[in-house]
Amino acid sequence: MQLFNNRKGVSIYEIFALAILLAAAWVGDSIGSQYSNMAGIAGMVILPLLLIFAIERLAWLEREISLGQKPLPKCVCGKETIDSLPEETRAGKKVLCCSCGRSYDISGRGTVKIIENGDSRLFATWKSFKGWQICDQKESNDG
Repeated sequence: MQLFNNRKGVSIYEIFALAILLAAAWVGDSIGSQYSNMAGIAGMVILPLLLIFAIERLAWLEREISLGQKPLPKCVCGKETIDSLPEETRAGKKVLCCSCGRSYDISGRGTVKIIENGDSRLFATWKSFKGWQICDQKESNDG
C-alpha cells in the first residue's frame, strides 16, 4: 500500500510520469530504428528530453500568464519578500506573516492580498509578461 500513501514509496504520479517517459523512449526508438541503429538510440534519448522540455515550457507559460511567479514582491515595510515569510493559520486561512505585523494572503490566482487590522485589500496582482504590479502604494517604507 506504500504506492498510494507515499510514506516511503513512490506516488502514482511518479509512476505515471515514468511510464510516459518510457513510452516516449520506445516511440523515439521505433521512429529512429527505421533509419539506423544509431538513429534509434538517439531517438530513444532525444524524444523523452524533448517531452520534458515541452512540459516544462507549458508549465512556465501557465505561471507567466495567470498564476504568478516567485519571488513575490517585498512586504510594505521592505524587510523581506512575501514568499520567505513564516506561515500561520488564522481563522482557518493560511497567511504569511511579517515581523512588522502585516499578513498576506496568497491563495488567489495571481493575486496577493494584505491583511491589516482585520481588513483585507488587494496588494499586488500578476500581469502577464510584466511581473508583479503593486496595486496600492499609499504607504511608504516604515521599516
